[in-house]
Amino acid sequence: LRCPNHTGKYVIISHGYTDNRIGSLKYAKMYIALGYSCILYDLRGHGLNQSTFTTYGIREGKDISELVRDTRQRYADIIQLGLHGESLGAASTVTSLQFKPEVDFVVADCGFSDIDNVLREGYRNAGAPVLLVDVANFGARLRYRYSLKTMRPIDSLNDNEIPILFIHGANDSFILPKNSEDMAQRTKGYSELHLIAGAGHAESMLHSPEEYGKI
Repeated sequence: LRCPNHTGKYVIISHGYTDNRIGSLKYAKMYIALGYSCILYDLRGHGLNQSTFTTYGIREGKDISELVRDTRQRYADIIQLGLHGESLGAASTVTSLQFKPEVDFVVADCGFSDIDNVLREGYRNAGAPVLLVDVANFGARLRYRYSLKTMRPIDSLNDNEIPILFIHGANDSFILPKNSEDMAQRTKGYSELHLIAGAGHAESMLHSPEEYGKI
């Protein structure tokens, strides 16, 4: 989506799990008003892409780093390039930082620091045995050769110096705000953390659009 008053500023927006690029439109209006042209795409296994399993950031993060490289090759007028992700898109964006993408800023909205804690919390809330997470991990390793325990975006922040804005709904019971709090503390570079009062999972923009745009 090209900004009518395009000034060479771009942002790549990554949607959440089971969503697609259309879901990223709720952020595009804000960015276009700020003078950014928006690059929307379908995450691996989502939207128009071939169906495949999700690795909660491992392969998706590499995809984003390649998308950054492709964007810089396509557009010669870039003066600023940022990344914005929601939920899985945020976790994948954070994971991409291990590849040192050439970006100027990151906005990570309600991302998880590691998928293990999200699954365990989900099983607790559902009244199911938490040990089922270990069963799921074994199944993932057996079928896909990926361990859930290695799906840890937070580990990509140990030497990261790209500034990150973490946003999280204060009432998010699916991915707890502690995930963003822990990542904000882990990153080596500058970071800010904003909790949106009253917002649940992936609801911050819809719940408080004016506050969101002023952060």
